[in-house]
Order: sequence, then C-alpha cells, then structure tokens
Amino acid sequence: MFDAIRDEIRRHRARFGRKLHVGVFKLGGHGDFMQQLAFARAARRRWPRNQATLTLITKLSSPVPPGGPSFPLPPGEGQGEGRWKSDRGHDPALTLSLPHPNPLPGGEGNEGRPSPYPLPGGEGKEDVTEQILRGCDFVDSCLEVPATDWRVAVQELAPAFDVFYDVQYVAGTYFRNPRRFAAEQAEANARLARYAYYYSRFPWSNAELAETGQSQWEMLARSSGLDVSEEDLFIQPTRNAEGGTRNEEAKQPDSSAVPSSEFALPRSYVTLHNAAGGGAVLKCLPPATFDAIARRLQKLGVVAVQVGVPRERAMAGCVDLRGLTINETAAVIAGARLHVDLEGGLVYVARAVGTRSVVFFGPTPAVTFGFRGNVNLSLGRCRPCWWSREHWERACPKGHSHCRNLPDEAEAVAAVEKGLSVAGCRLSG
Repeated sequence: MFDAIRDEIRRHRARFGRKLHVGVFKLGGHGDFMQQLAFARAARRRWPRNQATLTLITKLSSPVPPGGPSFPLPPGEGQGEGRWKSDRGHDPALTLSLPHPNPLPGGEGNEGRPSPYPLPGGEGKEDVTEQILRGCDFVDSCLEVPATDWRVAVQELAPAFDVFYDVQYVAGTYFRNPRRFAAEQAEANARLARYAYYYSRFPWSNAELAETGQSQWEMLARSSGLDVSEEDLFIQPTRNAEGGTRNEEAKQPDSSAVPSSEFALPRSYVTLHNAAGGGAVLKCLPPATFDAIARRLQKLGVVAVQVGVPRERAMAGCVDLRGLTINETAAVIAGARLHVDLEGGLVYVARAVGTRSVVFFGPTPAVTFGFRGNVNLSLGRCRPCWWSREHWERACPKGHSHCRNLPDEAEAVAAVEKGLSVAGCRLSG
C-alpha cells in the first residue's frame, strides 16, 4: 500500500525539482480536514512557494482502522487525574520515534493506489475533500491514503518529505536531513516534549486535552512553532457547482455570497444543523430540541434553513437545503445571521466564512473546540468522554440516552436567542 504512495510522492518531487518538499498529514472527518488545511496555510507562511512545495496527506476516516485500534489504551489512564500532564512524561512503547532520514524507499505494484490530484480539482465528480480545496492557492497537491493506522502511516511517509508535520491536536515536526536542520529539529522536539503525554497516547488521551486549558489552535501553534489560528480556516463559498466568489468581506454581511436566486432564500435567516459525521450520535441533540428552535425562530420572524446531507432527519418548519455541495452550503451559511449546530465540521465552515455560531457541546470539550465569538454551550455535568473508550461516539458510557452536557429545549432556545442578540456583528478573519 505505501509503496504506491511513495512512488507518487517521488513523482511529485521530480516535478518540482530541488525545492524543499513539505508534507502536512492528518486523518479524520471534514472538520479535521479543515483544521489540517488551516495548518497548511500557516505552514505555507513558514515555507514560501519559492522555497518549498506543500502537499496534504489525508483521508476522511477514523485515525484507527475499521475493526478497532491497533494500539491499546494505556492501563490505568482512563480519564486522568484532573490536571495537565506536561510533567508526566510518556510511555516509550507508545511514542512515535523520529523517522530515520533514509532516501526515498522504492517499491513496485499499485495495490491500494492513492488518488492524488493537483489543484484546482480535476475532471469529473469531486469528493468533499476536493470541494473544500477549490480556490485554494497555498497547497500544491493533495494525496489521499487508504484507511490505516495513524502511527504506521507517519512512520512510512515522513521519510519521503524534507519537512513533515503530523497534525493531531498537537503537532509533531520531523526533518529529513538531520545535519541541515539539526537546530530546527531540536527546537521541534523541545516544543513537542511539553505535550508528550497527549501526543504519545493519541487518540486515547483526547478526553484529557481540556486539562491544558488551551484551544486546539493554541496547542497546534505552541507544539509546531507555526502561527496557526482559527483565522486560517479556508473554504470558498460558491453559488453553484460551476463556480462562485469568495466572501472576502468577513466583517460585514455579504448577501452576494448567498445563492438566493437559485434557492429562493430571504435576506434574513438562520441555518440549522443537528448531525455529526462518523455516526457520532452522542454529539446530537434530540430532534425535538431543534424543532423547538425552529418554532421559536418562526415566532421571532426569522426564517430557519436546514443544511446538511439528505440522509439527516428533516426538521419541522425549516427551508430544506440539505444535499448541497460543501461550497454551496458555505455560501448559504455565509449569508446567515447565525448558524446553530453541534460541534463539528459545519462550525468550521461557518467560522471560515465569518458567520457567528451557537454550538452545543456534548462529549467533546468547548475549551478545546470552541471558536472565539461563538456562543459555545456545554452544561459541564460530565467530563469529556470522546476517545475515552472504543466506540465512544455511539453511546454514553454511563448509559444515558443523550449526553448530559447537552442542553434541554429551553436552554437551547435561550442560547439561540443570545446568539441572535449579537449576530449582527460578523466574525473577523
């Protein structure tokens, strides 16, 4: 599998000559990919185009292969001890060793051959990854890998790049040439050492990231040395599948980004979404809660617009715009007064286009994933339990039908009303 991928990387290196080759690696869902793309934007500032080419290595999948993890949950760790473990060290058996700076390995065959593509997207039907990359001018290529174990992928692919970023919620940095980049590698190791506990136990340490008191952007910046932030999030809203314009004026509502002629949208509306990727039903609110939000919006004279994919449950009293491309959905959200959602990928889209959100947090921590300027609501009745056990996303470990951190109908409606009170001011970035 990795032989074919390394062959593709070798062809990429040959095409771009003697420039440095920088790789940014991450697995996950659409929100994870948008985080990866934001990180790549910061990496491009560090490695300008005249010095380096930049490749994304990604797969919209779980960080562990189907059938369960290939590395165990460290015994006795559980939910931790309620404090940041920067001084606890790490388990050497679970630590990713630095890739050995060998030449690019060879290999024959094309089993599991990746599907790389240059930017912008190529011919035919685009997948969501390609849609998000439309209009992106800071990435040179994107390489999609089959679902695999995260650590195995890093060990196999990192030696193929001059600079390789392993983007979890903290980031490891690996340089291929230890002589040329000795000082840079030493600095990278020192930065990562502060987060060694979380890095070496990923993803089973995810539930404990909130103990740092830092957002994902702060952790990424401090562990990588790059100036990455939520303002680096990128997506190009488009009117339709044929093209469109990016919403550049994020501080002011941009009605031109809203495809009202195609979708007959009013000038004032709120977008709603109540679903999570990967079958993470524990993130979701009961359907009746979003129905109550839609009813309250109707009483306030605000149109509710549902976005998402067709298989998600239809909400009562909403204009139904499920089934649009991610770029078209971004255009709809860009024109909304407010976006209301669970913690997930469309919240990243909303932040990228400058629309304020009301976000309901269940098993994932608001301190880690909340964006500045949003209404981030978690009742805090339970510790975050994401990745605290296998299949965490499917059912509450304490047996509750819904996550106790999520609000009831009255609390959710009150949060939306609070969001509407400040929704006239666009998010900057």
